[in-house]
Amino acid sequence: MTKTTKTRGDSKPGGNHKLENLFISNIAEVYYKAYYNLPDDERKTHINYDLIEAERALVCLGDNKAVVVSTKPSQEYIDDLRQRIGYKNLVVLAPKRPTERLSADIIEESGLLKKIVQIIKDNPGIHLVPYYPTEEFFDLLSLLRQKNLQFDTPETVYRENRFIHHHHNCKIGFRTIWDKALDYNSPIKIPQGFIVDDVEEAITAARWFYYKKKNFIFKYNRGASGVGIVFYNYKDLPQDEKAFKEYLLSRHQERIWYEENFIVEEAIDRDRSFFDGTPSIEFKINGKVQFSYICAQWINAKGGFDGIYLGKELLDSNKLAIHDLIEDGARFGEALKELGYRGIYDIDTVMGKNKQIYAVESNMRRTGGTHVYELGKYLYGPNFLDKVCLTSRESLPIKKNINTYAKLFSLVKPLLFDKKKKYGIILVQPDAVVINQLGYIAIAPDKDSLFTLNENLKTLVSD
Repeated sequence: MTKTTKTRGDSKPGGNHKLENLFISNIAEVYYKAYYNLPDDERKTHINYDLIEAERALVCLGDNKAVVVSTKPSQEYIDDLRQRIGYKNLVVLAPKRPTERLSADIIEESGLLKKIVQIIKDNPGIHLVPYYPTEEFFDLLSLLRQKNLQFDTPETVYRENRFIHHHHNCKIGFRTIWDKALDYNSPIKIPQGFIVDDVEEAITAARWFYYKKKNFIFKYNRGASGVGIVFYNYKDLPQDEKAFKEYLLSRHQERIWYEENFIVEEAIDRDRSFFDGTPSIEFKINGKVQFSYICAQWINAKGGFDGIYLGKELLDSNKLAIHDLIEDGARFGEALKELGYRGIYDIDTVMGKNKQIYAVESNMRRTGGTHVYELGKYLYGPNFLDKVCLTSRESLPIKKNINTYAKLFSLVKPLLFDKKKKYGIILVQPDAVVINQLGYIAIAPDKDSLFTLNENLKTLVSD
């Protein structure tokens, strides 16, 4: 189990307003079981990154909130964030001995639990929001309810429906719901693909794609952030059937390929001219299905998510296709709602070179774009895309000598965000400097100045 021993003090709110949200940023808690099927070094890398990534919760849900994270940023960072964004009432808490199971840490650490209980007592009706409602989070909810506290959980399924959430929040679950919600004539398609029982059957499916001269992907059912996504170009594979099998077997030795069914599907050759060819849409279900935003995703070389772009032209471009995408995404949400789901979900898509949009997966949780959208909305109102555009990066590699927040802040200070100018960089997950990475959100009045800002930052911090 990965542990961090650093202890940090508490952050005090800066205003007298009631707190509206209590956010449990339990990212590592969602994925640590899947990571245990990876080699030790890779597992530790992913868990440590998720602990740091959870710090982006500080820019979620606007002002008047308490945030519980595993690795708490420095007080200097928190104070600068308050001043720069305009937060007057932000409380940041963290366990003294964090593990990858944040909800369990809260239960086990009496001092932290006491503070959370007091926050709920002082703010009756507060929204208790997790990154994802894990079994550990449900245990925390049960404990808090036993204390007769008044709080709401607008992004969490009722406990009797948690099976539905877990069962369908995966690659196979997405295909099952899509087939239920939409028909053959729907304008948005899913790639040709097969749910396979094991690696042996996956290889026979791969051979079928090979004969069809189509590139394909192996998708681990519960993969995230590029874990368990393996691309194949049919032209690079052995023609001999025995050699073909041996080659694929050699590349799928990890336990993840032997624990449950997974998917082999066609790899869509994407049209990168349309915002890198990876539009994603996000919705929220709480009584009704509501469209939130559409963004372009930045995908790294390994197929993992690395940030988003939010701009008005995404809705203006290719209007008919985007309208179809939103409409079919809402139909997908109605099927989820019927099963008992509530909370946030997105649909990741690929724009094919034939201009066909393909839906490739859904994430039934907060995403790497939710906090960017919520920040834009907080800073400039619900129609913020009429005023600014935004982009984010999750893990920009930085120079090795930038190994403290103080060094990072000093270096990028000229580019930091100014609300009046509607321009600049907002640092998120600042502790990523210890692993030579940078997470940030960039804001500018238009796309050209935004991308110039982005390049200026890279010049400052990258080799």
